[in-house]
Amino acid sequence: MVSDECKEASKKFTKRDWQAIIHANAQIEILTCYGMRSEQADADGIVISWSNGSKDWYPSTGKISKGTELRLDANMTFLPISPKRFERIHKCLGDLPLYCLSTEAWTRGEVSQAEAFHGWATKQLERLEREQHQEDNR
Repeated sequence: MVSDECKEASKKFTKRDWQAIIHANAQIEILTCYGMRSEQADADGIVISWSNGSKDWYPSTGKISKGTELRLDANMTFLPISPKRFERIHKCLGDLPLYCLSTEAWTRGEVSQAEAFHGWATKQLERLEREQHQEDNR
């Protein structure tokens, strides 16, 4: 469901804003694993971070230059956009997929406590297994 804030903001969107939203939401949709990851910025842009408490995305750094090595946590992603474009489009970005596993989601009644805990525990186990596999292959 599209929020009223997104609908209002979208009245002023350019073609590049729509392209940025599509790209950003595709990046957000793949954030389904806990743990740190490394990534290289393939263009100038920004890193954004999800906050479960406010249920929103925030810029977490200043501008990032192409080629910069990034160390990102599960609630962070790099976007090849300017901080100004982010401010225009951020109300149209989807929730972090891991949000539904959070304490905040179940205390708000968006998921049951059992669903949130089961999903969180499953993802933690996946993270540990992935880290062990990486360690074994060093």
